[in-house]
Amino acid sequence: MKNLIKSSFLLVIMMVACEQSGYSPDIKLIETSSQIENVSVINGRLVFDTKETFENIFNSLKEKTTDELLDWQNKNFKGYYSVLELYERLSEEDIMKIGNSKSVKGYENIAFLKSDRYGLELVRTIDDKILAVLTNNEGLIQIMDDIFYLQYDTIKEIKSPTELELHNLIQSNWNNSGDVKIITHPVTRKTISNSTSKIQATNTCIKEYKSKRRFKLEATVTNTYISSGIYSKVKHQKKSFGIWFNTKANKMRLTIDGTFSQVNPINPNQSYSQYVYWTTGLSSNVSKLTWTWYRCFFADCDFSTSTGATSYFEGYGDNNIYSNCTKAFP
Repeated sequence: MKNLIKSSFLLVIMMVACEQSGYSPDIKLIETSSQIENVSVINGRLVFDTKETFENIFNSLKEKTTDELLDWQNKNFKGYYSVLELYERLSEEDIMKIGNSKSVKGYENIAFLKSDRYGLELVRTIDDKILAVLTNNEGLIQIMDDIFYLQYDTIKEIKSPTELELHNLIQSNWNNSGDVKIITHPVTRKTISNSTSKIQATNTCIKEYKSKRRFKLEATVTNTYISSGIYSKVKHQKKSFGIWFNTKANKMRLTIDGTFSQVNPINPNQSYSQYVYWTTGLSSNVSKLTWTWYRCFFADCDFSTSTGATSYFEGYGDNNIYSNCTKAFP
């Protein structure tokens, strides 16, 4: 534990925990400042009064970059620390600890070690940056009376818990020994194949350069139950301590071209079909660019793309080394 405390990131976690750990058998409600109507900050988590409020705020943030989302958070909420914020704060020392131990213990609410044929990659527990800014450092978000605990591969929906019940669940590592109703939703990521890549039947296009440097382009349909959509993202990464993680590139561009469709079996008003041409332009000093097409809320929606729909990136890495890749959606 003494070694962990040395990490600046974990110091932040401990400070947050101290602010929120004034638990007694009564578990007091500690409400801090919020500048957003119908949204409260209670015991360090965001509380939305209705699903409609959540959806409206989510949609209002669609065009914001990561830095803009963090500015929005800091402007509107006092005493609130998001998954997005703490993931972005990860330091080289944090990376070293995770890499050397091959474990995210102490970071599990914000980071996940993803294993595939290319090795270990450190990713955020929540793919969507908007959902990540709305979820607190404990992985929690509250909508009406229900609280959601978000992890990389599952979401637990805790139905109308008291603060004491929630506290006991967290302290017991989510061992539900009481009468609390918990519904577990799987987080699914549908693989999208790239027929033009050397890597067959994957959702990935990787361009490695130099030693332990790469660009990685991905496209998936991700369903988290709370929100889902078609995603494409490009990341610039380096490998240290045995794991790949994001690091800033000199310049990157992400471009999307195609027709995309969404069918919501519960809410027909959330069904769409649209031709999209979208580009970030060449963005400087960024580690990741993300595009999402329409988000479906609280339903298992179906998504499809037109023949010829593509995701394209180009980037300039270390020493201005150029890479690019075009990925065909199915």
